Amino acid sequence: MKSNQNLLRFVTAFATMAVFVVQGQPDFDFGDMKKNCPKFKCSGDYTPVPKSRTKFESTGCSAMGGGAMVMTAGQSDDKVYESCCHQWHACYQVCGVSKTMCDGNFQKCATEKCDETEDSEDCKKDLQMAKIMMDLGGCGAIDQKQYQSCECVAKEKAPEKREAAIRNFYKKHSPENVEKAKSLAQKADTSTKMAGLFIKLLGKYPDAIAIKEDPTKAMYEKMMKDAKEKTDEEDADNDDADSEDENIEL
Repeated sequence: MKSNQNLLRFVTAFATMAVFVVQGQPDFDFGDMKKNCPKFKCSGDYTPVPKSRTKFESTGCSAMGGGAMVMTAGQSDDKVYESCCHQWHACYQVCGVSKTMCDGNFQKCATEKCDETEDSEDCKKDLQMAKIMMDLGGCGAIDQKQYQSCECVAKEKAPEKREAAIRNFYKKHSPENVEKAKSLAQKADTSTKMAGLFIKLLGKYPDAIAIKEDPTKAMYEKMMKDAKEKTDEEDADNDDADSEDENIEL
């Protein structure tokens, strides 16, 4: 029941928002749905550090904004700014980031991609929808990812934990640079600096982001396929009935 209510909320909001964007009024106010989200914090003398074996995954543009972006899936299977969506998902999984940072980076990246296309105006309208859906998504998505990606450790243990996280990343994605881990950890001596470092690493090594299929999009596409097949069957039955009527002899 709750999932159906959430879907109805997003569908209604999406339809309303789409009208405003198409009419050239992109600054529609969603009130309290758009808010700043507090960064992940630890209690007492503990500090947040990335888990050493954090995995970065993306389900693409269709899964942004609480899954509501599947509603635009019919426009294009792969957005012009698809790579920006992957970076956005990965950003949410970087311990110590803020929603404002990740959403802002996405907006900048996607706008640049739109500017490179011939139909940049349509691309930017589509992008505006993505931005509003991110606002509608609230803090739930980033809160969940931060709890999955961060761990709280005593401040004196933070340096070695940061170094371990950096070292593990390089081992997987750039083994020749493993020895940089120690000096980089010394420079990234706060949660914010560490987050900024990982954002740069993900930008430099995009293959570190595992691309996964969005289950919500797959479910939506199956629903559309089943609905079409049912409509086709009903049309075929109606055609057969009409044919039988035409062949009745008086």
